[in-house]
Amino acid sequence: MRGRAYATAISMVAAALPLLGWLSTVIVALVCLRSGVAAGSLIFLWTLLPVGVAFYFVGDPSPMIALIGTFMMAMLLRQTLSWELVLIASVVFSAAGALIFEFTAAGILDRFVQFYIDYLAQVDASVVIDPVQARKLLMGFFAVGQAFSMVVMLMIARWCQSTLYNLGGFRKEFHQLRLSPAVSGSIVLAMAVCYMFGDQLGRWLPLLTVPLVFCLNWAGTLVDGKQGIVKKLGSRVLWEPGVVVPDCLSVFGVSCAHG
Repeated sequence: MRGRAYATAISMVAAALPLLGWLSTVIVALVCLRSGVAAGSLIFLWTLLPVGVAFYFVGDPSPMIALIGTFMMAMLLRQTLSWELVLIASVVFSAAGALIFEFTAAGILDRFVQFYIDYLAQVDASVVIDPVQARKLLMGFFAVGQAFSMVVMLMIARWCQSTLYNLGGFRKEFHQLRLSPAVSGSIVLAMAVCYMFGDQLGRWLPLLTVPLVFCLNWAGTLVDGKQGIVKKLGSRVLWEPGVVVPDCLSVFGVSCAHG
């Protein structure tokens, strides 16, 4: 990193280009992780200018939602050094972002809903979906996409920080990523509630799988530290995402079938 002015310029230019918005978000998160919240906030505010202008003219708030959410997650990671809390925060920020998108970009959402309904009609004419149901379904997918994008961009920023200043640090963090039994149980309980109240809360069911999916790699790898083979099954394994995720995804599939 050549300095804050250089990072600010690159971040603003990337934010103004359609296909490089993710890069500006990564830069903001990297500065926050490396130099602190104050320095990150300065670049964040400058980057917010082109993003806000694009939102004003285009009407799509999703880049702004991703930028704000990733920056807040970077602040949380710097203060707590806990990826578990970051994954939980990604669910909260993505749900809030989906609601914001629904109310601020109704026109864009309506076009997507109509496109989705027309596409289903072309694929299978017997499939009939209510616009309200299609709207909820698309908003659920939007929330999942936002959560994955924010976590991935933060991970890229953390990897860049590790490569520049602490070689191997990110790999160590990534391999130690776990969800505690309390968090895993709370997520499964929340998913059960969403399943039972499918009409009101069903859209959030796939979003709740995001923390479990990001921890899936560690359920059956690197447990013994050498071969990456699970040799022992203890009580902790019962809470591993590798056990929880398939059951959760099957519940989501059943709910979609009944929906």
